[in-house]
Amino acid sequence: MKTDRINLLVSKKKYSDISKYFSLFKITLIIIAVILLIFSLIIGTLLFFQNRKIETLTKEKQSGIEILNSQKEDEVKLVKITNKLKDIETFSKDDANFYPYYEILTQSFSKSSESANIDSLNIEKDRKFNFTLSFSNIGSMLESFKFIESDEFLKNFSSIYLKSLNTEDRQNIKIYKIAFEGEFIEINENKN
Repeated sequence: MKTDRINLLVSKKKYSDISKYFSLFKITLIIIAVILLIFSLIIGTLLFFQNRKIETLTKEKQSGIEILNSQKEDEVKLVKITNKLKDIETFSKDDANFYPYYEILTQSFSKSSESANIDSLNIEKDRKFNFTLSFSNIGSMLESFKFIESDEFLKNFSSIYLKSLNTEDRQNIKIYKIAFEGEFIEINENKN
């Protein structure tokens, strides 16, 4: 008797046992594959959301850096303004308030004599001063002396005294110079 098939398995029982092991192995592989698929999907989803969060945080960081850079420019401007304000404050503390006192002198001497010229004027912040007047003739100098001794002129000073009287020759013209020192009375600028 000839058979077309050769049965390599000796018994069917062994074949069924091996078949059970293979099906159990196949089910185990499917379960492991499903678990790995679920695990990889969970990790992929977590990575996707993590990447989105990182991108939004990166954009926020970039906008924050831009804001900080613009604020640094503003801060530099504010520091410059603060320094200028400090300089102005220092200047105002050291300022002698020169102009009103200069106006008092020029107006006073314009009333007394047309030829009286203020050659030099120095006013300190405590209102102490020294100034030099020059005259082209002795008559105008004497006129100015009379005016300087008047109450109208002296009301602007707490003290004033003659420091020096000199003569100079400039191109054959005699110039008379008188120098004064003293202290101004404090001016209330809000009077006007």
